[in-house]
Amino acid sequence: MVHRDVKPANVMLAPNNRVVLMDFGLLSAGEVVGPEGLCGTFEYLAPELIGQEDEARGPADVYALGIMAFQLLTGQLPFEGPTLVNILSKHISEEPPDVRVLNADVPALLADLVAETLRKDPDTRPDARALSHQLGRLAELHRTMKTGPFRVLVVDDEPTMNKMMCLTIKARIPGCAVASAADGEKALAEIHRELPDLMVLDLHMPRMSGMELCMHLRGLDVQTEIVAVSAGAQEQDVEVLARLGVHRFERKGDNFLERVCGHVRNAQAARNPRR
Repeated sequence: MVHRDVKPANVMLAPNNRVVLMDFGLLSAGEVVGPEGLCGTFEYLAPELIGQEDEARGPADVYALGIMAFQLLTGQLPFEGPTLVNILSKHISEEPPDVRVLNADVPALLADLVAETLRKDPDTRPDARALSHQLGRLAELHRTMKTGPFRVLVVDDEPTMNKMMCLTIKARIPGCAVASAADGEKALAEIHRELPDLMVLDLHMPRMSGMELCMHLRGLDVQTEIVAVSAGAQEQDVEVLARLGVHRFERKGDNFLERVCGHVRNAQAARNPRR
């Protein structure tokens, strides 16, 4: 099956960070298409489907996904022009720009993989299975090669508790950079400034509660480890946290700080497995 209209407008984020491909109105089971059957969104159309008869095959969707990846990494399309004819001509005859020329922060391996998806010859592009495997390897490589100090953000509206958690984490876990926020809104500002590796989050705060902050972050697909803490959380609160993907919860009380430090220490070790 070939979708034939892979583009940002047809990719949605569902609950639990599930990515869903939508709109199967142009789905093909291998029909031959020619100029009279040209369809899809021209900015994402594979060259083998333009101006010639060819079987609609999987590499066409890989090409469209490559266009999307290029757009995500650079903020622009690889082939643009004043008219649709001009854009289609570029798909056929022009090589896409190097992603790294437009965004020097893109890892070379990822830029090379995007270039492979945009090859003119469909038989030389990676298939969907190979592409998925290579992306998985790149994600794992990025995780294990992450540099800089392990960043922890402590979010608690009670000043004494906030300061105590920060000082304890700094003292007991070398190599941590610890920041703090007094409420959910300030935490959001810190997260947008620099994403922490782990957040120690009090659930009960004024204005934006810790639970609401978790929901907000998951809706934005912000991926950071969260250790939820509370003195009075109920069982149903812990269940809601689990549905949001937060499985680390500690109740404030005896040995509370030691247990929190244990979570931080384990997360730090997972990010830097060789240390």
